[in-house]
Amino acid sequence: MNIVNIASSFSSITDPGDTRKISHLLTDIIGLTLIAVIACCDTYDDIEEFGKAKKDWLSKYLQLPNGIPSDDTIERLLAINPKEFSVCFNTWIRETFDHTGNDLLHIDGKSNRRSFDAFTGKKMLHSVSVFSSKNRLSLAQYKVDEKSNEITAIPPLIETLDIAGQTVTIDAMGCQKDIAKLIAEKQAYYVLAVKDNQKALHDEIQNAFKSTAVSDTHTTLEKGHGRIEEPSCTTITDLRFVDQSINWAALYCIVRIVSKRTIRLKTTIETRYFISNKKDSAAFFLSAIRSHWGIENSLHWVLDVLFNEDHCRKRKENAAENFNLIRKMALNTIRTNKKDSKKSLPRARLNAAWDDKYLDSILKF
Repeated sequence: MNIVNIASSFSSITDPGDTRKISHLLTDIIGLTLIAVIACCDTYDDIEEFGKAKKDWLSKYLQLPNGIPSDDTIERLLAINPKEFSVCFNTWIRETFDHTGNDLLHIDGKSNRRSFDAFTGKKMLHSVSVFSSKNRLSLAQYKVDEKSNEITAIPPLIETLDIAGQTVTIDAMGCQKDIAKLIAEKQAYYVLAVKDNQKALHDEIQNAFKSTAVSDTHTTLEKGHGRIEEPSCTTITDLRFVDQSINWAALYCIVRIVSKRTIRLKTTIETRYFISNKKDSAAFFLSAIRSHWGIENSLHWVLDVLFNEDHCRKRKENAAENFNLIRKMALNTIRTNKKDSKKSLPRARLNAAWDDKYLDSILKF
């Protein structure tokens, strides 16, 4: 990562301030906020104090024509148009990180629990994100409209991405014909969970696994921490008896995952179904479907616990949505550039706050 990319990637954003009274560059505000968040800052006050303490060091990378902006200025200028900010975020991702090649892209939604405002009637922010399994990077974000749900947010999110040749996994909420068609049209592959929101398809898939010869199967066995897990994947490519298959773009196979788990002599079995347009083995589908939860464990959980996202009370205008992207930028940067692979993410943030040379190494100057 190179902080210089901030200036080029985010230069097209409309500055919300009065152009006659500009004292601070918007790209400086974004760069300062990103660096401060990497170094354990969570509030606008924190960012201002960090800037004052590191002013000489920051001047190597930011222009800062009028010094460090106040916390009020940072808050005001970060109330930028979130759609413009999201587009620039995607540009920054493409220019800064290599996320090409064969990859699994997981799409899932998350709510910011404290972003609602009971006084004004503002509902909590709910957004949908894309997570790269191979690179462990957040690639894009799209806000869910307050009067809608994830279904409407997923297509415009996919439209922003170059996903050709990659595999996209989505839970049952995203199992929609239009979404499958869009992914196929972008020359990518979909793996969509099927539940009773697509009842006819779900019933036909269940019946197919009772009466149709399977194409491939794969089972693994995992032991540890007092439990035994035995997930098994089975695929069927003969879809003659799945009438609904003609309604789904380029549908090639149906997939069944049976998860058997034993904990302290108590065994539970869960069965899930999926559809895909990809020609691949049962081993691939088992791995792809299980890795879907990486977006929960490696992105959403980390943002909540490490970056205190669930406790963040930023509510004014677009603050919650834009700060979400800042946190993702910080997480991407730390994950990509921290030199010590044994160093945990919390330790990397602390070292970035304490040690300028370590922070330099993360920012790759």
